[in-house]
Amino acid sequence: MSLPLTDCVSGTIRGYPSVSLLIIDECAFLQGENAGEDLISGVLPMLTKDGQVFFSSTPAGKNNYFARLFLDAKPGDGIHRIVVRGTDIPRLAEKVERMRRTLSATKFRQEIEVEMLADGQAYFDLSIIEQATSKTEVAICPKL
Repeated sequence: MSLPLTDCVSGTIRGYPSVSLLIIDECAFLQGENAGEDLISGVLPMLTKDGQVFFSSTPAGKNNYFARLFLDAKPGDGIHRIVVRGTDIPRLAEKVERMRRTLSATKFRQEIEVEMLADGQAYFDLSIIEQATSKTEVAICPKL
């Protein structure tokens, strides 16, 4: 995000007037309270009545504002979601294969296949945990 600070209130972006187009790139990586939501709530009021905002990013787990835009989709929310996987772009085929050989399976799924996986803090990959758990199986050890 890039905005001039000349007309802003007290050296912040809050209060910058009349923005008709706001592009927030790498939205999943925003820092701050509430996984970037505080920053977003500070810039959205800058939009004009017919202003548009575009959020773009590769996924960075499920605990960020960008992931919530996708995962908490509600009918009629006015958000148009577009997913472009690296594997869907023919001109990137050679680069995608190089990334497949270079990255871990989890990182490849996140960066190239645009999957919103765990936040990267877990020791085990999310898919392994999902495969190892079952809602139909009962615990072997009784609860204490």
